[in-house]
Amino acid sequence: MTRLLPPLVTCLAACVASPTAPHTGDTGISTSQPTPPQAGPVQLRLQGFLQGQGVAYVHDVDGSYLHQVAIDAAGYAELRDVPPGGMVTVAKPLVEATQLATVRDVHPGQELVLGIAYDAPPWLLEVSYDATSIPGAAGVQVNAGCGGDRGSAIDTSTFEIERECRSERTLVAAVATDEDDVPLAYAVRTLEAEFDATSVTFDADDWQTDFGTLRLQATSAPKEAEVGLAVLPMRGPGLLQQVDQHAHMTPGGALLTSTPIVPAADQLLGFLEFWGGSHDLRLSTFPIDVLPEPGDEVTAQVDIGALLLPAIDPAQVTLDEASATVHGEPRCAAGAADLELWRWGRRHSGTFHSWDVAQRPGEHTEVVLPDLGPDADLWWPTDGDDQGVDVMLVAHETLDFEQLRGPLLDRRSAQSWLYRPLGPALCVSFSSAN
Repeated sequence: MTRLLPPLVTCLAACVASPTAPHTGDTGISTSQPTPPQAGPVQLRLQGFLQGQGVAYVHDVDGSYLHQVAIDAAGYAELRDVPPGGMVTVAKPLVEATQLATVRDVHPGQELVLGIAYDAPPWLLEVSYDATSIPGAAGVQVNAGCGGDRGSAIDTSTFEIERECRSERTLVAAVATDEDDVPLAYAVRTLEAEFDATSVTFDADDWQTDFGTLRLQATSAPKEAEVGLAVLPMRGPGLLQQVDQHAHMTPGGALLTSTPIVPAADQLLGFLEFWGGSHDLRLSTFPIDVLPEPGDEVTAQVDIGALLLPAIDPAQVTLDEASATVHGEPRCAAGAADLELWRWGRRHSGTFHSWDVAQRPGEHTEVVLPDLGPDADLWWPTDGDDQGVDVMLVAHETLDFEQLRGPLLDRRSAQSWLYRPLGPALCVSFSSAN
C-alpha cells in the first residue's frame, strides 16, 4: 500500500467592495445593491523545496480554466484577475516526476505562500562511528535536529540538517540496531550553539546501553486490523530516534510493546498507523505523557479507538477519474479538522505525476481536479495508470488552516515538519485506491 503523509496553503476572507451610494425614490426605500466582489491580483510565492520555475494556473470557483502565468526562478508570480473564491494550481517539473498543488478558496489581494522556508542553507553534517564492537549490530540510525539517516551502514552517515532546527544545545544521537531494527546501544554528542564544524565522530567507548524502556499498551481497536506504533523521542526541535513496531489486533484487543528509549529525550511523541485493508489507512500522532530515566521502565496507555474516531469512513467516499465526493462530516479525533488534503497519483511512461488539493474540511463535499487548459495532458496524462487517492485530515492544537496549508503542500518536507513540537498535531487519514 502506498502511504502518503500528506501538505499546505493560505486563504483570507473574501474582499467585498464598498456598496454604492444609496438611491431612494419617492418611497424612501433604497434600491441600491452592494457591488459584487471583483476579480483581482494575487501574489504567489514558492519557497523551500517548491521554489523555482514552474507554471501557475488560475481557475474559476468550479475549477474551469481561466489563464496561466509563468513562475520565475525565484518562485514568484503575480496572478491577475483571480475570481473571489477561485482556485490556483502550481505545476512543477521534477526528476522523473511532476507535482501539482491546488489551493481552493483563493481571494484577490491575498499573498499565497506555498512550501517550507528555511532562514539559512542546510547544514551538511558527516557523522562517523565505530559500531563493529556491538554484538549483533546491523545498522546505525543517526539523528540531529530535523535531519537524519536510517541507512544500514555501520561506519559513516552524511545528511543535511535545516539550520533552524538547531537549538542552543543540539544533540546528535546514533542508535545501533540489529537486523530487526531493535535498538542495541546508543551514543550522543551535544553541539553547542557556536559549533559549526562539518563532522562528528563516535568512538567505540562512546556507546552506552542504559536505555530507558517505554511499555506502550494499546487498546480498543475498532475492528480487526494491522497496527503500527512508532515512538519518537525528541530533544527540543530535534528527533533523536524512531522505533517502529507492528502487530495484528482484534476488535477490543490489546497490544503491549516494549521500546528502548534514548534517555536524552525531553519529550515523547507517538505515531499510529491503522489499516484494515487496502482502502483503509489511518494515521494519528499523539503526545506520550511519561518519560523513562536511564535504566527505568514506564508504561503509557493508548486508546486506539479514541485516537481514530470519529473519522471519515472510506465507504463514504465516492471516486471517479477527476473528483471525489465525501458523504459525511470529516473530523479528527481532536474535533473538527483544520485542514483537509487530498492526494492523487498517476504514472505514465516512467514518470510519476502527483496532484495535491488543499481545502478547509467540510467546506466542499466534492473535491475536484480543476481544468489545466491546453497543458492538461502534459501534467496529468489521461492514459496514465491511476495510483489511487489519499486523504489527510489535520487538527492542530495551535495552528489553523492558513498556517498549515503552506508547509503541508511541500511533499518533501511535510512529514518531518509535522513531527516538530509546534503543539501536538492530531491527524487522522485514510487511503483509497481507485
